[in-house]
Amino acid sequence: MVSLHGETSMDDQDIYERSALQRAAPRVGLHRAAAPTACSGFALLDAQRFGLRAGEGQVVFNGVRLNGPERAVDSHGTAESLSFRRYVLALGRAVDKKGFDLSLRAFAELHTNEDVGLVIGGDGVALSRLRDLTVELGVVGQVYFPGRLGRARVAELMRGAEVFVMPSRRDRRPRGVA
Repeated sequence: MVSLHGETSMDDQDIYERSALQRAAPRVGLHRAAAPTACSGFALLDAQRFGLRAGEGQVVFNGVRLNGPERAVDSHGTAESLSFRRYVLALGRAVDKKGFDLSLRAFAELHTNEDVGLVIGGDGVALSRLRDLTVELGVVGQVYFPGRLGRARVAELMRGAEVFVMPSRRDRRPRGVA
């Protein structure tokens, strides 16, 4: 069994584009796998670049154990401590391919109400650039970066959000793929 999670398309370092050895690994694995799976239709379609035939493989979405043990990774305030009452929420690794800068730019362009903010949860190499962009766009007080979040905090923020956005440059559902 081979389970793909977007390694080849969401790699921060573009190693699959630069390394023939790295490209060989999914080719060999997919060729030998009796049961190729992927966490999304996009990842399954991307696997065709590495030899998976159209119609082969199955999407198995990532699961979340809601009752599992919680790791303490988040020491930030609760949703009630935000400086705005309503908010748009974006979550994920803070890397360029995830497109959080697109959320920031759209928020800055559309922002007209001081009571509405943007929360971008997650950690990664692009976080400092995103913080700098809030200054450049003039929305510092309206954007909150809580950092890496535990499951309970994600659930809390999702319950309180008016809207959830995922502006990724790559995570798209291809037409005809569930």
